[in-house]
Amino acid sequence: MKGKKEVKQTLAETLNFTSIPGLHSKLSPVVGTRTHELELINQHREIFAEYQKVIFSGQKRNVFPLSHKEDADRISKEIFAQYIEKYTINGLTIENAVGWSTVGLNNTWIHDLENQYNTWNLEVVASPPNDRSHILEGMYRPAYLVALQLLMHVEETNKGQQEADYRYQSVDKVLAVTRAIILTDEVYKRTFSIPLDEEVDYDNNFILFGKQISQGKLANFYRKLESEQTSLAKALVSKESLIFLGYDPSMDMEKISRKVMGKEQANENCNSVRLRYPELPASYLPTLRSHGTSSGPSFFAGRVPSLLVEDLREMPRCGFSSTDEVD
Repeated sequence: MKGKKEVKQTLAETLNFTSIPGLHSKLSPVVGTRTHELELINQHREIFAEYQKVIFSGQKRNVFPLSHKEDADRISKEIFAQYIEKYTINGLTIENAVGWSTVGLNNTWIHDLENQYNTWNLEVVASPPNDRSHILEGMYRPAYLVALQLLMHVEETNKGQQEADYRYQSVDKVLAVTRAIILTDEVYKRTFSIPLDEEVDYDNNFILFGKQISQGKLANFYRKLESEQTSLAKALVSKESLIFLGYDPSMDMEKISRKVMGKEQANENCNSVRLRYPELPASYLPTLRSHGTSSGPSFFAGRVPSLLVEDLREMPRCGFSSTDEVD
């Protein structure tokens, strides 16, 4: 019995970021640190399931001209380093927090192998700077913000969770996508020397509960509100947030959902900083699409891993087998 326990511990150490970049076993200090925030969002899922549908599928992340991608990556790397600073005492670094891969994947999986050693772990794979998966129609998204968003899903996963938790499926991207929008906005402003409190017009709007909200306005609002709260989750569920989103408890959510899904996202002219596209015509508007497959590494035997979150430009499908391909 003692021998099995020793082997079990050794495997947990081996299947961790200290041995293999991007792997997070139960020994990882990252796993499960923010599950309480996801639970808080889930308590208001009648609101944030709709929020996730609209914001995740409609977000605009590729907002940097290729001529500015080095600046965007440099700034986003600083932000990523600051985000993981609380874990550096445990050996986490930019290099091993995720598995950097040039095969075009930006995914998080759960490996819950059914064997006597219970070698549970999460695997995070991200594409490095300049990878083609970060380029969409001539525009770039910062690689380190993608890595940060994927790592957030590790923080929101319970240790030992057997597969993608369907209890949270309708809201499990809310925190990560909101953080990504806030940080993309910050990187953009620092890249082009725009004051942080100014509103950038990204030529992209969301329609929530019958109300139109620009991406730049949403980024500014939640950045400020989070600074007044103790967490992003508390900011999102606050009274100020629900008023901002246009939510009314008397609304028929099913009717609103059908209306929003059948209506195109409108774009409005407003007195704000215009998104700068020096290399492209003013009519540029990106098309959302996803890349990559959900196949796991060959050294894992036993049960196939579950896809927790895949490439961030389309709504992920939780719980899919690692053998399923995402077109």
